[in-house]
Amino acid sequence: MADLTDAQRAQVDNRNPDGKWREGVPRHVHSQPAIGLDADGNGFRDPAYPLTVTVVLERWNYRDEAEEVGTVEFDARAIFDGMSLDEVREAFDNDVDWLFHKAITAGFVEAHDGPFTVREPDELDDYIEHRENNGMADPYENADEILAAAVLDANRERRAKALDEAQRLLVAAGPGAIVTKKVADLDVGDVLVQGTNRLRIEEQPGPVNVVPGFWSVGTEFGYLYLDPDETIDIEGR
Repeated sequence: MADLTDAQRAQVDNRNPDGKWREGVPRHVHSQPAIGLDADGNGFRDPAYPLTVTVVLERWNYRDEAEEVGTVEFDARAIFDGMSLDEVREAFDNDVDWLFHKAITAGFVEAHDGPFTVREPDELDDYIEHRENNGMADPYENADEILAAAVLDANRERRAKALDEAQRLLVAAGPGAIVTKKVADLDVGDVLVQGTNRLRIEEQPGPVNVVPGFWSVGTEFGYLYLDPDETIDIEGR
């Protein structure tokens, strides 16, 4: 077989020809194509086939009743792949809240300060059947790698949505209006506002080794080192 060209290799491993990762593309790539459906139509032979969990977020009202305030969904396939088949079978015998707590710990979703209701995946029986039929009683050998890749993808998707929403608010506010953004969501061209001072961001903010845990924000007058979760005033565009 002839060697791949740089461009072809970049297409395979999700990098540009210069070796840099393409923006927004997950770095984890399966070494084989999706296998497709079982003979009975079960899609879980494909390691990327999702097992979606829905969590209804709630709060206590003045009657001390739980009322819905929103929902979150996440793909729990990587969580179940790291469990034995017996653990999967027994997981929903009692309380299913463990699944939301595990997703929070793993980093799939953000913590919720209030009551919630977990709805188990609709295709859970199909997933169990797939593992039973294929003798997959033990956790997947590469379960840790699968979980890490899934969390990375989930965080990228959540960050992309946050950036889109922040940009929408900036445009909706209009020139001169003041809105807030997380430091991690700042972008080149944003104008930081503090009293009568204005600082335009000249470089895309990002983590730095100089001050561990903080992000460097390059402005027209120098660098700021800020907590990525800190909110800061921005001038509308």
